[in-house]
Amino acid sequence: MKVYVGARDGSWSVHIHEHGDTRALPAPGATNPEDPGFRWGYDGPGPRFLAQCIVVDAMGFGISEDGQALTYHSDDVPVAALAGAAEVVLQALKKARGDWFQVTEREVHHAFRKAKKRKTRTLVQAKAEAIFAGGIEVKTREQ
Repeated sequence: MKVYVGARDGSWSVHIHEHGDTRALPAPGATNPEDPGFRWGYDGPGPRFLAQCIVVDAMGFGISEDGQALTYHSDDVPVAALAGAAEVVLQALKKARGDWFQVTEREVHHAFRKAKKRKTRTLVQAKAEAIFAGGIEVKTREQ
């Protein structure tokens, strides 16, 4: 099971602990100067960005090779459930006080399952809506 641990030790770093190994949590757009970076302990773009990155990693999705976009395994991803899970994680991150936080993969999956029961919009629907609205392109691994 993955455990996401954030530590404020001169910087705001987040690591994933799994089966005795530790690695940094990847962040799309990390080289973008407008990237809010990982933050916690308040409501804002940094905690929201961190919540999204935790959910994406915990659900087994990834980040594109150029580091600028999220990638998905299939078009059947209920994006509303991803958003719902990210909102639950965000609430936990907002309450985190001090120099560290911890969120487990199990907590993220539980939040995703609860959100999935409430909302059923899939990535296919989101792509169609974005195309018709002239919105952003959503990439999948198959592309």
